[in-house]
Amino acid sequence: MRFLLSVCCAIAVASCGEQEPTHDRVEAIVVYASYADEAYLPALFEGYTSETGIRVSLRYADAEEIIENVIEKRGSPPADVLLADSADGIWRAGDAGALLPLVSELVEERVPAQLRGPDGYWTAIAFRTTQILFDTQQFSAADFGRYEDLAQPHFKNMLCLSSSSLAVNRSLIANLIRIHGRRPAEIIVRGWMQNLALPPYKTETDLLQAIHAGTCAVGLVSSSESGLRQPRDEASRIAAVTPSPAHLSIEAAGVNRHARQPEAARALIDWLVSAAVQERHAAAIAMYPANAAVRGQDMPSPQQPGGSNVAAAAWLSEDAVKLAERAAYR
Repeated sequence: MRFLLSVCCAIAVASCGEQEPTHDRVEAIVVYASYADEAYLPALFEGYTSETGIRVSLRYADAEEIIENVIEKRGSPPADVLLADSADGIWRAGDAGALLPLVSELVEERVPAQLRGPDGYWTAIAFRTTQILFDTQQFSAADFGRYEDLAQPHFKNMLCLSSSSLAVNRSLIANLIRIHGRRPAEIIVRGWMQNLALPPYKTETDLLQAIHAGTCAVGLVSSSESGLRQPRDEASRIAAVTPSPAHLSIEAAGVNRHARQPEAARALIDWLVSAAVQERHAAAIAMYPANAAVRGQDMPSPQQPGGSNVAAAAWLSEDAVKLAERAAYR
């Protein structure tokens, strides 16, 4: 009998050894993202599939909708990875309890703390700065030390802005509230409105075209839109200056609380912040890499006013919307 039991146990162990653990079988990861160019991310993630054999399935929606889908547990299949286009969006998802802790030594090693969620739920993948563009025939870089300077009277009828509904502008206003308080921030924004040459443009692309056409002498534009990372072409009369510390906006990633493949999702985020991928991705979307080792000396440091986290003012987003309404910043 003892021999029979031993044989049975041996057969059972052998049988178990022939089967691979089901939790190791990851065939696909689902990523929710907001991208106008829906061909880009599949091409990027082909590299991940070729390295790991794991397919990446993408679900697109506009920036607000993908955040709400994750928070409200909408969408089938559910996201494994949330790829958000703003600190406000990824912060809302984390604050609503829709993200899992992003436990990753690689992310901590590669991405500065200012670009990671203070509670450990997300990391920036890339960032952009808000630049002041100006006509060099009328101004020099020395005329622009801070974003607040654009409220000064000598810029009257010279300033152009894009819509306050854009996340980059809403977060800039929120940061002004955080730094100065509600009333002083509103005075600054009202000063901007008094200096407008024309009503705010719907998009940053429209604004950039107006600046290059000479319609506006000064404007606020994201570095990813302006393309003016390097010293200006001497043939152009338009130049850019980035105040220091700069206002930053980010692309960020986190793991959905209801992810079917949470460990695989974390591995994908590790891959996204690896040096080779960071170089390729940042160049493709005209942003700066979050990985500190990839940034060259000519790239800005991700330093916010007071050394704060990039999402420090995210909770003031609704206040920023109300301030913009009071200041008639459409």
